[in-house]
This record gives sequence, C-alpha cells and structure tokens, in this order.
Amino acid sequence: MVILTPCVAHAQHAVNLWRGDSLVIGWYDDYPAKDSAYMVVLDDVSHTFRNDTTVARIFWDPTMTRIASELRTHGDSVYTSHYYREGQLMRRNIEDRKTMGWLYTEYFHPNGQLWSSLWPSRDTLQPMTSYHANGQKERDGWWCAMRAFNDWTEWYENGQVKIEEHYERWPIVEPPYRMSLPVGEWRYFKPNGDLEKVEVYEDGKLRETRTK
Repeated sequence: MVILTPCVAHAQHAVNLWRGDSLVIGWYDDYPAKDSAYMVVLDDVSHTFRNDTTVARIFWDPTMTRIASELRTHGDSVYTSHYYREGQLMRRNIEDRKTMGWLYTEYFHPNGQLWSSLWPSRDTLQPMTSYHANGQKERDGWWCAMRAFNDWTEWYENGQVKIEEHYERWPIVEPPYRMSLPVGEWRYFKPNGDLEKVEVYEDGKLRETRTK
C-alpha cells in the first residue's frame, strides 16, 4: 500500500493509478504555499515496487504538471526527491531498498543553493557544513549519530561569525548514545563583528553569562 501522511487532511483530490511503470498517487490543490513539499511522505512504498524502475509520484496540482514528490527504485536503492511548489528541488534522499535504511540526504534552498548534505554514521566522526541561500557558510562542525561534537562555528549571511560553540569531545564512552553536552565558553557576536555575550557551560549546564 502507498499512503499519504501527514498531509492527507489538505488533499482536495487524490488518485491512485498506474501509468506504465509509474504510480500516480495523488495531488494537493489546497496546500499552503509557505509549507514545504518535504511534509509529503511516501510510506510503505516498498510493497508497491513492480520492477527495478518503478516510479511513484505526488503532484501539487490536479493537472499533474508540478511535481511535489517522486520516488524511484534502482538496484538496491530507493531515490526520493521532494520539490518546492515553484519546482525547485528541496531534498534528495537515498535509502536501502530492502531495509529502507537511510543512506544519504541533500537539502536545497528555494534558489537552488545547497543547504546541507548528510549521511548516517553511528561510529565515525564526520564533518558537517550548511550554507545560507547566498552561498555563505551557515554552520560548520563535526557530528556522529545525529549529535554535534567538538567545535562548531555559525555565521551570519554577511560572512561574519555569529556563534562559536563547543561540545564534548568525540567519542562519548558511556552511555554510548546519549546526547552530547555543551562545554566551555560559547561566544556570541553581533552582525558587525562586536562581541555580544559569552556563555560558560559546565557539565552541560549554563553556569555564567557575561555581556559587554
């Protein structure tokens, strides 16, 4: 079965038909423009695969000219793409076809600029960088198992440093998958580069705040 969640309440019309190797799932014509296509979820889709090139699609409009989401199978992988209403790619995702386990994801701003790319790891420290829509760095640091570690930096759109963050050093030994804690001095800056405040963390708790 292929189902629509959680946006089914917004669906004015829905269809469920095969066109060759493509399954047209439905469309949305009363979905707020400010909301994002990533909320359109293709669920239990592995049960609908007819062959190695099955495609499942959801559209923004009943004329089926503006695609909202598309799922494609190829080999051992499932490729899912979600689009803004204006047609620009919002997110590209790759999963394992047998387990539907997450392998890789890219996120994009409405203007096409890459926001971030992510891949899962429970035991390897990996770099992570995100970007503003103008191409300037937004955030940069290290992560593992969806948790931040070590030193991070956040920037304003004008390229000025916004925050200098510090987390526990990787790896966390015990327990293995608790959230990492903020440590040391976190420095916050204004858009013009002036220091705004300093926060001091100890054992994951805010102990002191110094302002200019």
